[in-house]
Amino acid sequence: MLLLLSSAFAARGALEQESVTSPREKMVFAATAISEMREVRDELEDWNSNSRGPRRVCLDKQLRTLDHLIEASEEASMAIPDALAEGAAEVAELEFRKVTVALGRTREVRDIASVCGTEPITVGPEIPAAWKAGWTGVQE
Repeated sequence: MLLLLSSAFAARGALEQESVTSPREKMVFAATAISEMREVRDELEDWNSNSRGPRRVCLDKQLRTLDHLIEASEEASMAIPDALAEGAAEVAELEFRKVTVALGRTREVRDIASVCGTEPITVGPEIPAAWKAGWTGVQE
């Protein structure tokens, strides 16, 4: 069992080493990803401006999440050229991965936001209709 796990990790490491991006590709990808994130944010803001109630609350939450993702991506994007200039390829790769993860998460946020407020929010079990009508449980 341990041998299977170690060979799986070795194969994964070999795959990651084969899929290397050039410094220019990293910077272009980061700029493109941040642009896409901003477009998603604009789209969510449009949805939010036309929403009320539970949908608006849900969209506000997704917008806050998106703000953090964009901020982290912008910081990582600025760190990539600095790391490359210092010869720290591993640091540049780490910053690049931050942007790729944030882009994936941005797409998830958009998917979540597209269904915000479409499901009724319930807290606890449904209240029986007889109780809503004033039934107290005491028989007369």
